[in-house]
Amino acid sequence: MYTNHAYARMQQRGIQPVEIEAVLDFGQCEFHQGCEIFSVRKSAAKKLLKLGKLPHQLLAKMHRIYVVTKGDLIITVGHRYKRLKKERK
Repeated sequence: MYTNHAYARMQQRGIQPVEIEAVLDFGQCEFHQGCEIFSVRKSAAKKLLKLGKLPHQLLAKMHRIYVVTKGDLIITVGHRYKRLKKERK
């Protein structure tokens, strides 16, 4: 389920629901400030391409997208330009 904020960011950033679902299905999860951040690493995208799980065009976009969730809600989505920083303890 998407929040209104997530819908707005999807439209503004040109991210399709199929891309988000693929990131949630094949991405790695990291916990940060009480939320889960899903993203697909380049190495995982290469493995998926070799296995033929997803089309090349979708994989090319997937490894640059992140999805922030909390429970069943998708809070926001965006494009990764830098690596995610580790949370300080």
